[in-house]
Amino acid sequence: LVWRSGDCPWQRASMSADGAVYSAGISVPACCDAAYYIEATDTNGETRSWRSADAPQPVAVGNAVSAPSLDVERAPLAIPGHDLTVTARVDSGDDLKSVTLYYRDLNQRELFTPVPMRQANGAWSATIPGMDIVPAWDVMYYVEAIDRLGNAAIGPDLDVETPYIVVPVQR
Repeated sequence: LVWRSGDCPWQRASMSADGAVYSAGISVPACCDAAYYIEATDTNGETRSWRSADAPQPVAVGNAVSAPSLDVERAPLAIPGHDLTVTARVDSGDDLKSVTLYYRDLNQRELFTPVPMRQANGAWSATIPGMDIVPAWDVMYYVEAIDRLGNAAIGPDLDVETPYIVVPVQR
């Protein structure tokens, strides 16, 4: 295993075999991401690599041990033809990679539309365009947050309630 932390020089770590599975342990500070590639040499002295120093496999390193938590605002009413802004508060043990609003009407034939949320004043928000709010169908949405380590959560929380919010449309 050839690896490095941040911009430090490349280091080598021996890999041990357990049957056909090889592994190595390295110590990387939580403040720095890492990258690696694997080199293997056969009994004939031929060396091959998976990835390379020019294109190593990145690994995000951090202290977050749980997924972000979300508190998603419940809109009381949607008005056809008028934008609907959705707000969420997100707490995370590490930097967030993305916070996304997913919405659609209650027509089961429709797919969810993703909208990147923007942060301002401690909250995340995104807008459902008024042209997507029609009198025939109520609107549903949920929010997904992913931190830079890949920990993800949706809100509302599936373990607590229905994992989406339905907003009645004014008719």
